[in-house]
Amino acid sequence: MSEQPVAIAVAMIATRHELTPAAHRIIHELADEHLHAWCVVAPIDERTWAIVGTLAYEGEVILAEFDTREIAEVALEELAALDPDIIVR
Repeated sequence: MSEQPVAIAVAMIATRHELTPAAHRIIHELADEHLHAWCVVAPIDERTWAIVGTLAYEGEVILAEFDTREIAEVALEELAALDPDIIVR
């Protein structure tokens, strides 16, 4: 009996993390500031992730902190969508 190649499809399920009302409020407050910043998500410690922004006159500053990297990334995506002066590195 000849062996036939078997194709296996694997579907990855992406979980979209939702921001809490408090996180939404923070992101909207940051957007209202109209910051001109280059932003990244960076670890603060083993349980805290932050949106870190590089501002022209202040250097690197923590703009917001979150419990997980995923939530911080979603928050940064939302912030960048709300404010065209936020550039994601």
